[in-house]
Amino acid sequence: MLQTIAVGAARRSLIRVSIFAAALTMVMGCQNIMWRGQNADNETTKLVNKPDAKGPKYVADSSSVWGMNFSKVEGIALVTQLEDTGSDPPPSWQRDRLLKEMQTHNVKNAAKILASGSTSMAIVAANVPPGIRKGERFDVFVTTMPNSETRSLRNGFVMQTWLRAKVVLNGRPRDGHDAAIVKGRIQVKSLFEAGDDPTAENTGYILGGGVALEDRTFGLAVRDDFSKSLKTAVAVSRAINTRFTTYDETGKVNVATAKNNRRIELLVPDEYRHNIGRYVRVIVNIAYQETPEQRLERMDQLERELSEPALAQIAALRLEAIGRDAIPALKRALQNDDTEVRFYAAESLAYLDEPEGSDILKQAAEKLPDYRWHALTALTSSEELNAGSALSDLLHTDNAECRYGAFRAMLARSPQDPMMAGDWLPGEFFLHVVPSTGSTMIHFSMQDRAEIVVFGGNVPVAENFIYIENGLTIQAKSGDSVELIKYLPGEGETKLKCTNSVAEVIRSMAKLGCGYATMLAMCKDAQKAQTLNCRMVINRVPKSERLYAREGSTEELEPLTGETGDLADQSDAETAGVEPESENDPESDPPKKGAFATMKGWFSGK
Repeated sequence: MLQTIAVGAARRSLIRVSIFAAALTMVMGCQNIMWRGQNADNETTKLVNKPDAKGPKYVADSSSVWGMNFSKVEGIALVTQLEDTGSDPPPSWQRDRLLKEMQTHNVKNAAKILASGSTSMAIVAANVPPGIRKGERFDVFVTTMPNSETRSLRNGFVMQTWLRAKVVLNGRPRDGHDAAIVKGRIQVKSLFEAGDDPTAENTGYILGGGVALEDRTFGLAVRDDFSKSLKTAVAVSRAINTRFTTYDETGKVNVATAKNNRRIELLVPDEYRHNIGRYVRVIVNIAYQETPEQRLERMDQLERELSEPALAQIAALRLEAIGRDAIPALKRALQNDDTEVRFYAAESLAYLDEPEGSDILKQAAEKLPDYRWHALTALTSSEELNAGSALSDLLHTDNAECRYGAFRAMLARSPQDPMMAGDWLPGEFFLHVVPSTGSTMIHFSMQDRAEIVVFGGNVPVAENFIYIENGLTIQAKSGDSVELIKYLPGEGETKLKCTNSVAEVIRSMAKLGCGYATMLAMCKDAQKAQTLNCRMVINRVPKSERLYAREGSTEELEPLTGETGDLADQSDAETAGVEPESENDPESDPPKKGAFATMKGWFSGK
């Protein structure tokens, strides 16, 4: 049982700095294990504690954070390859813009193409996350116009489209610069969610379809009362650069650059690329203008606070902000009797690339849902072999969320590992076959990229397996084989045979031109008919926003939240025919309203 510690008013001021950056990365209802939507810049200054005249100054005492908002980008796109479900859009400025852009790409008979039933005009929009680098990908939302006669975007392909930032000039919305491009296959909402939503066929996602055209910078803004000269900006930058460096094409460089007396730009070290939110929280807990003697005294005080569960989170962050000199104190905390204390110490050690806390993080990921996202992301950040082994071990747990979270963590940590690389199939999706001693499972992603992961290797379909849709028949035959027949008007019949392994059936379907949507429909149908012989789950990703409530405490605690990165979370998809989680999985959170739903009015003039 976790201890309850009464915190006095004096110590409460310490906790306020740890909250300083928590508002930076609230998750959008949509992208991570992806993206957080609220603009945090207006919130950070409200949460900064007042400087203690007798103690050290922390970065949070003099500065607030800028650039940690999500940048809205949007465009008008041509959707092609529809199966006679498209429509000719009515006259509008959006239609005129699309025709103009088609003509700039030398598309002949643009108006005739747009009038075809195989095409539609659509809105493409996204929230580009803070800290993204040029060339990195993100998910894009697609929807038809409010007055569109298009019946479905299923299997549609969005032609390359520019995404532009949304700006307001003189009270009126205007297009900004080209911030990203998007193209790719649409996965309609109805594939992932059961229900009677009338828009489910006309809205969807291009998983990983957006590509950033520029780096998004962020940093610190020195507040007015500290910005009369360059002194504070220089002192803060020096303290940050003493703690952190990174690398660019020229070699090792500082992460903080004082542009003037008010503005400091930050780069992200590699160990925090998957958790920019935590990086900012560490940055604002860096002390500056203290003597070596004061630092030693402060480290002793922080070690004492680290042993108290109610103060452990902020104490661990501040020790992490000190750097390698704080490692002995963090290691000693691994022996504490309290789960919370041990976890925070292990988490900070991982970001300091120390292996000792890896087992604690592994146990937290497997047994404590409140800590799972944070534990997996910390293990991802470490290059130590212990961290990699811990993630590898978690591939064998029966908990679907933990297992898939470990897979995503390993993929982010070692994308070139042959075991993790997977295969890019002709149907425009990745297939991974992951050896696992846990229960067999197949997982479909609904963010970052179209991706199927088969846990357990050779997972056979049942002897009575059969799937039929328009022009496609897949049926198990005697002798552990499966026959696939596809008929196309004007082209005749194509037959393939493969083993009864789910992975081989998927590979053969891809050879016949079947896409991600067909794979998902086939597996959902087989799951419902009980012919799949394994669990099937959709987007079972760790949650970064779960609240940890200390037993017996009456105090309002800080959420274990606020981290932006490749392992951010989405709501679970409630899908008809999908087997519920086993007993040792956490109860699913209720579905959230998609944040991208708020984008539908961007082009409607509302």
